[in-house]
Amino acid sequence: MKKTILAILTVGTIMFTACSKEETKVTPTDVRDQAVGNYNYKLVNYLLVSGELIPNDSSTGILKVEKGTSTSTILIKESNGKLITTGSKISAASNGFTFDIDPQTVDSVTFEGYNYFTLGSTKYHGGFISGINNLAFAYKATISGMSLVLVAECTKQ
Repeated sequence: MKKTILAILTVGTIMFTACSKEETKVTPTDVRDQAVGNYNYKLVNYLLVSGELIPNDSSTGILKVEKGTSTSTILIKESNGKLITTGSKISAASNGFTFDIDPQTVDSVTFEGYNYFTLGSTKYHGGFISGINNLAFAYKATISGMSLVLVAECTKQ
């Protein structure tokens, strides 16, 4: 009798072990996480004359990137927290992500994204490359009919 009970328990344990489903919990990753932080930047502004970019001036500094309230946005800010621009329409890539910059007007100056970052054959206003922790973006500012293109190349600190 003891052998029969032991045999039933052994077979039952094997059956439950063999039949149990192992649950794999997939944790979604937020592609923006890799870009959050402080960056050293070089900002070059160009005059846009007849479709050609003519270097005009440059500056350096520190900016920071934060996640926006939407999962498809990042906030690009000055080191003091003042918003520079918002990267929107984030699209994940195998080595980072791309984004565009929505048009905005500040103090009668119109800013809009400028196609600068290329992934494959598609151009975007900006992008982040995770392997080298670089962020780059460009936008065009129109002031009294004159257009400037501002290009930021940023390296994560």
